Parts: sequence; C-alpha cells; structure tokens
Amino acid sequence: LGSGSRARWRGRERGMADARKTYTAQLASSPASDASDSDTSTTGYEGIEEERRFLGKYIRPVIGLVFLTCVYTPCFAKVFSYYEGWGPWQSYRFVIVVISTIGYGNISPSSDEGKVAVIVCGLTGIPLSLYCLARFGALCDKWMTLCMSVIIPGFRRWSSIRSRHVRLLIAAALIFLVQSQAVCVYHYTEEWNWLTSVYYVFNCFATIGLGDYVAASKHGNDSQVLTWYHLWHMSTVGLGLTLIAMFFTIQQEHVGDAIGSAVSLVLPDYDADPVHEVRRKLRALAYLAEKSDCVELFDEVDRSHDGFITYLELRAFCRERLRLSEDNVSDEQIQQVYESIDTKHTGLIDPSEFVQFVMKTSHGKGARP
Repeated sequence: LGSGSRARWRGRERGMADARKTYTAQLASSPASDASDSDTSTTGYEGIEEERRFLGKYIRPVIGLVFLTCVYTPCFAKVFSYYEGWGPWQSYRFVIVVISTIGYGNISPSSDEGKVAVIVCGLTGIPLSLYCLARFGALCDKWMTLCMSVIIPGFRRWSSIRSRHVRLLIAAALIFLVQSQAVCVYHYTEEWNWLTSVYYVFNCFATIGLGDYVAASKHGNDSQVLTWYHLWHMSTVGLGLTLIAMFFTIQQEHVGDAIGSAVSLVLPDYDADPVHEVRRKLRALAYLAEKSDCVELFDEVDRSHDGFITYLELRAFCRERLRLSEDNVSDEQIQQVYESIDTKHTGLIDPSEFVQFVMKTSHGKGARP
C-alpha cells in the first residue's frame, strides 16, 4: 500500500476505535429516564436472580460430587466386594471406572448379582457423574474468568471471541500440565517406559480404557490400605476429566453461537422489520467472520475505500453478502435502512454511524462489543 492508503487505513481504525469508545460512554451515561424501560429498571433484581441461579447451578454439583464419592461409590463398592470377593480398593476403583465410562476391562463381575449391580450402577451413576463433570467444568471456567479479570484489568470488556480464545488456550495448557505430570509419575511409579505412560494417560483421559495397562494395580485384591498413590491417581483422573469438560464447555459456546449466527444468516425472517433484519444479519456475519470490532466489516461494505458507505454500496452488500433478494426486501426498504443508519443526515454513512447501528440491539441497548 502507498503512504496515502496506509494513512487512510490508520485513520479509519482510529475513527472506529473512537466510535466504539464514544458509543460505550453514551450507554454508560444514559439518562435516568431510561430506567423506566423494563430491561434497565430491574437491574438490581436481575443481578440478585443471576446470583441465585449461579448458586443453584453450582452448589448442586458440589452436593452431587460429595454424594457420588462418599456415599454412592462406597455403597456399590461394598456390594461388589461382598458378591465378587474383591478388596476395598479394587471394588471402589471398579465403581469409578464404570460410572466414568472408562471401562478398563481388566476385571469384571462373574456372579449374577454382580452383573445386575453393574447394570444398576451404570444406569444411575453415569448420568450423575457426567452431570457433575459438566457443571464442574463450567464452574472452573467461571473461576478462570474471575482470575483473569483480576490479573488482566478490563478482561471482561474484551470481545467474546478474544476472551474465548484466551480461555481455550489456558484450558489446553492446564490439561497438558496435568497429563504431563501424570506421565512422569506413572513412568517412575509403575516402571513403565515413556511411550507406555503416554499411551496409558491418553487411554485413561479419553475414557477409552483398553485395560492392557492399569495403574495402581500391582497388588490386585490384596491392597487393603489406601496410600498417597491411590488418592493421587483418583484425584488426577477426576481433575483431568474436569478440565477436559471445561475445555469442551468453552468450545460449546462458540459452536452454539456459530450455529445460531449461521441459521440467522441463511434463514432470514422476512416478516421482521427490514432495519432489524439487516442489523441481525450484519451482526451474524461479523460473528461468523470473527470481525467483532466491525473494522473489516465496514471496509467490506465500503468498496470504494473512501471512508464512507453510499446507498449503492449498502444495497449491493445486502443483495450479495446478506442474501436479501429484491422479491423479499425492496430497494425502498433498503433505503429506509440506509436512512436509519445515517443518523447525522449527511447522505453518507461514516464508521461511527455504522458501529452504532451494528452494536445496537433491537431494544435500544448496546450489544457487548
């Protein structure tokens, strides 16, 4: 690019940044009269309700985990120990292996009572354990967000795409650290080679559980006393599965939002107001392209790259990129959309007007940038 083009591009970026700051400040300093709106008048009540939902959402998994580890698993372990003649550790670990869907397969019940107990344990324990893992994964994500907010000022004001990428990176790093220390401990404690240790850790954390290698099973049924190694082994498996659940919880946000945005872009609601329809499609397109700051999106609409959007440019963009056919959205309706964006009534749309239009929700409140 020549010096003039670079200067225009830097000017556009500065203009978009100033527009976002100005619009955010306007939303923060909105007049008190707007408090009559139902979305803002109940802010305190909604905050209390959100905290109540949060406690109800994450206190139950804690109670479920305590029940699972201290009541449910020992009871079934006692059943298997009675009918199969296994030791306490062997029975307890077998129940954990069943409800976590790892299923090593190195041991299995031989009596009819034991087989029935496995069926009952799987039907009741697997849903409970999966529920606890999923909720604890979401709780770990909340804790990580709080820690990042303390470490990095303004983390909560980051765009959802940027913050999600950072959270995914941290979750992947934590999973790598947990699995790495597990590989080292298994290598020296079980006297496996490095490849076997990595192989076992992968099978265990992926819940494949082939059963050809099983940790903490040197003494078989004769292990009557739980040592630090047994406790570390169970804690590491539980922590690793929780972190993996956290990783997929964060990734699920992107998948759900992406599917919703794709449906919003491909299947329009032509009965809606054309202004709302264009805004909804612009936001969906920006999300799918990860253009959360709208800089690249504005430049895509501004084909002449002169820093302004004309009516012809907006109409062409609506027809080609937003897939608004003339049979469903007429040129007069696009003109109406153009006039609603051009709040300064200059006949041209500048970056600040474009940002305000895309960020503004249908209820008049600003969307999170």
